[in-house]
Amino acid sequence: LARGEGPWPAVGPSALPVGDGWPVPLALSTAEVRSLVIDWGSAARRAALAGFETLELHGAHGYLIHQFLSPVSNQRTDEYGGSAENRQRFALEVVEAVRAQWPAHLPLSWRMSLADLDGGQSIEDMSAFVQALKHLGVDILDCSSGAGISSYPTADPKVTRGLEFRAGDAQKIKALTGIEIMAVGLIIDPRHAESLLLADQADLIAI
Repeated sequence: LARGEGPWPAVGPSALPVGDGWPVPLALSTAEVRSLVIDWGSAARRAALAGFETLELHGAHGYLIHQFLSPVSNQRTDEYGGSAENRQRFALEVVEAVRAQWPAHLPLSWRMSLADLDGGQSIEDMSAFVQALKHLGVDILDCSSGAGISSYPTADPKVTRGLEFRAGDAQKIKALTGIEIMAVGLIIDPRHAESLLLADQADLIAI
């Protein structure tokens, strides 16, 4: 707005606003979803050409990929909605497209919100999805603490828990999947960071 531009059009898996007074997003067509998968792969190729040495896909905090994963925000009836398998399709296709363009020797990270466990998702279901990510070439799980999709319902949005790193949940996912864990969430003391590494609750620390 400061540049004299109007608001960008909002898009999403379904035409559901986050709440009263929020813009109603345009539901993406099936063809548009498939086109976005290609766009993510192209972005990964550009990042590699630009010399970046690590890449993270954001599947948390109510952003687009996260919206597709949740039945709260995804009420589609095509192959990208409905069952858990269909709701995960967009995310997994994005990973596959990115990994195809991102050099095999460079790490690929996925950002996930552990707060989704507060919205009815089981640790087993989350771990099964992480296994699928790992199978497609995700090397690191960046375990964020807050802003799960349950924090953004279509009415009365709220954050249900604090933002501190949920080390116990991360450790369970690590044990079930074997994926490398990056810890983030109010880790501001180096002794705290070191204790997470020593307890095998994290392999990397993000600040």
